[in-house]
Amino acid sequence: MKIFALVRDTFKDKSFLRRTADFSLSVILTYVLTTVTNLVDTMMVGTLGEVSISAVGLANKFFYVFTSVVFGVHSGAGLLMAQYYGAGNEDNVRKTFSLGFIINIFCGLLFFVVATFFPGLIMGIFTTSPESTAAGIMYLRASGLSYLLFAVSSILSSFLKSTYRVKVTAVSSIVSILSNVFFNYCLIYGAFGFPALGIVGAAIATVLARFAEMMILVGFIVAKDKILKAKLSHFFGWSPEFTAKFIKCSVPIMINEVLWGLGTSLYYVGYGHMGDKATAVVTITDNVIKIFNTAANGLASASLVLLGMELGAGKVKEAWDHSRKLIVLGICIALMCSATILLIRVPVMGFFDVSEEVFNGAVGCMGVYACTIPFYYVYCIVIVGILRSGGDSKASMVLDSSGVWFVALPLVLLGAFVWKLPIVAVYALSLLEEVLKTFACLIRYRKKKWLRNLT
Repeated sequence: MKIFALVRDTFKDKSFLRRTADFSLSVILTYVLTTVTNLVDTMMVGTLGEVSISAVGLANKFFYVFTSVVFGVHSGAGLLMAQYYGAGNEDNVRKTFSLGFIINIFCGLLFFVVATFFPGLIMGIFTTSPESTAAGIMYLRASGLSYLLFAVSSILSSFLKSTYRVKVTAVSSIVSILSNVFFNYCLIYGAFGFPALGIVGAAIATVLARFAEMMILVGFIVAKDKILKAKLSHFFGWSPEFTAKFIKCSVPIMINEVLWGLGTSLYYVGYGHMGDKATAVVTITDNVIKIFNTAANGLASASLVLLGMELGAGKVKEAWDHSRKLIVLGICIALMCSATILLIRVPVMGFFDVSEEVFNGAVGCMGVYACTIPFYYVYCIVIVGILRSGGDSKASMVLDSSGVWFVALPLVLLGAFVWKLPIVAVYALSLLEEVLKTFACLIRYRKKKWLRNLT
């Protein structure tokens, strides 16, 4: 009965729903459009053949590791900026932003150098296919500059979200997405007088789209923002106490995201060993299901900022009440997503020009994922949003990373190399950790150690 009462209270709390929707819908829209664009990219690249789908999917795993690092930096900075903003401390908002900016630029330069000058090393980690390796090397070299551009735009976006100006980040993402689709069409196929560059054209389109996104964010901050319009000295002068707090919040998230991103990317060592068809199955599946994960990501972002602001303002009771409602809201949305995936998985695969084996494999993997998506929603909201909003970063790191490294990755490698299972079975093994992680994170959540004012 308590569960039904909580569901009823959640949907009766109009103020909570309005604030959550105001923040999360813009984030969700951004995630949806980004995911749809990736899906369109996969469809466009897919017309070049299964090797091209496999190559781009594997090459993008390196970018995925990079975004995991950057996400760790700007999430740690974001939770502190949200709490400082809620407490009205703009000086510390600026100092947090500048520290995050410097770290992001360093990471962007590092990944740019590796992608541009050592692409063969990256592809060699994920696949033994000479065809996929050669195509992936071309893609990585052409897309290298996107790492630097994304490093800048991600910390700017985090700053704007943490200071409750999320709509401009959605606008920048929409422009980036539309630019990416347009230039993909032009540069892959040679439309409107552009050269037909194939897989290299897809990489160049990504660079142009990232540049457009960055310039919109920079333009808005220069024209409209008042917080960052301050003397240069206001951005520095980090005290040992301030730096220690930043490290305590940010470094566990950064380590968490690197371990999680690297671990999940290493699943592709198993998939790649099973061949290009298996890799194509998972690449297509991931691009489709990510559309349905967007609400979880939006609610997690809303949790981080909204609960962070409440904790920074000393509203601990409200933060606990709203955290429970965010979980309930996530479960309800997840159940709807699960039903939708089961209904549309076959029609969606009709858009892909792939073999019957890849078609059936992707349909099967989507069906498996539909059964586990409620678990994903709960642990994403709790670990990425709620626990981190109060600086409980170490716990979220242990919970998030341990399942990948000690459960999913060993099972995927065993399934691919030792047990010789079909791709649908190996994919199902990779999702087992999400179920176990959900129960573990709820235990930590109920201990309330995350309910802290960090200001």
